[in-house]
Amino acid sequence: MLFDRLVRMILPPDDRKFLDIYFIEQAALTHEAAVLFHEIVVKAEHMNEAYYVKAQTIKHKSSDATHQTVEALNQTFITPIERQDILEITLLLNKITKRILRSAVNFRVCRIDKFPEAMRHQAEILMAATAEVKTCIGELKKLRKSNTLTESHKRMIEIERRGDEIFAKAIEDLFSGSFDALDVIKFRGIYRDIESAMDACNAVSETVLNVAVKNN
Repeated sequence: MLFDRLVRMILPPDDRKFLDIYFIEQAALTHEAAVLFHEIVVKAEHMNEAYYVKAQTIKHKSSDATHQTVEALNQTFITPIERQDILEITLLLNKITKRILRSAVNFRVCRIDKFPEAMRHQAEILMAATAEVKTCIGELKKLRKSNTLTESHKRMIEIERRGDEIFAKAIEDLFSGSFDALDVIKFRGIYRDIESAMDACNAVSETVLNVAVKNN
């Protein structure tokens, strides 16, 4: 770790594609996935063919960006930030997108076309979380702690807190007796995937803030 930092101080990075291209693209894809999920839930429409194709397209783009990042990491000697941080961030970003899209595709698999109110709230808070992901990844290019990054992380903490409340209430409602057993199984899996995506959003924010502090 110390050796890597000393090398970066002596020799400038030969490539900033991780910060300027790959991370930016992956962060945008997380938000695109969240917008798609929100659109389906809020419009109370089923996962039609057009939505399904769009979900698959976003998924493939995210997977490709992840593979490109890992491949580039293996071929790059001097990186703008620590290699472990690059790997962690790219995997977290891909995880966010995959969890969201898996939930969206499950609307089609499980033939869901009516959504509980809690799922609509989840969809809204998820869009806010991925918007903050885009913000913090954009700030990472500066390689220093900024007011914008700090405020974004504060918002993310509040978003995650609100997301936890929505998730807890959603699970409580599921077992209130208002849903039949099959719906409980369907919705619980989707709620959990979105909660997992929310946790990953917060993890990205924390990791980026830590990277900025280390490089300040």
